[in-house]
Amino acid sequence: MDVLSETIEQQNLDWVQAIFEVVWEPQTYLNILYLLVSFPLGVVYFVFLVTGFALGIGLAIIWIGLPILILMILAVYGLTGFERILAIHMLGQEIDSLRDVLPQESAWQWLKGVLTTPATWKGMGFLLLKFPFGLFSFVAAVTVLAISVALLFAPLLVMTGGVVDFGFWVGDTISEAALCSLLGVILHLLALHFLNALAWIWGALARILLGKSIT
Repeated sequence: MDVLSETIEQQNLDWVQAIFEVVWEPQTYLNILYLLVSFPLGVVYFVFLVTGFALGIGLAIIWIGLPILILMILAVYGLTGFERILAIHMLGQEIDSLRDVLPQESAWQWLKGVLTTPATWKGMGFLLLKFPFGLFSFVAAVTVLAISVALLFAPLLVMTGGVVDFGFWVGDTISEAALCSLLGVILHLLALHFLNALAWIWGALARILLGKSIT
């Protein structure tokens, strides 16, 4: 019975730790940083890819577009490699290299490998997803963090002469602000777990689209 009680107590402690460790876990803040930079990177990728490929396809009829398309594909390969590095070092993912390099590989073999490897085309899909999903991630991160942090500092706002105004309810006393701060603690914990979940989705996409196979 004592062993059972100790097991239950340990499980409860593990459960509590799992809830609160998100606050001091460095990976949490790397995840948030990744979510915040995803949107500006996504905008750059989207504009660059749409403009470059549209130009290359439009000029392909007079052959000038073919070198442009090849350069765009090489750029996609390079950007995919950059995103792979971000996913490894910021999201803590383990991702295969984009393609195997052959011994004494010539420049033509390398170019042919880049053009034919599925990783290049999967990587293009990831780069294009970076814009809409990056926008969602950025808005979600800014919104949930702004709300929770504002509630956390509600007592400071009231002490400096301000009020907590939700529209349907106004708090202007220290006790009311303290309740708001308690709510902010709960919301902040939920926000951090939510943002970690978003980062986990990004990591899953990176494993699928940024390597030659899923690890």
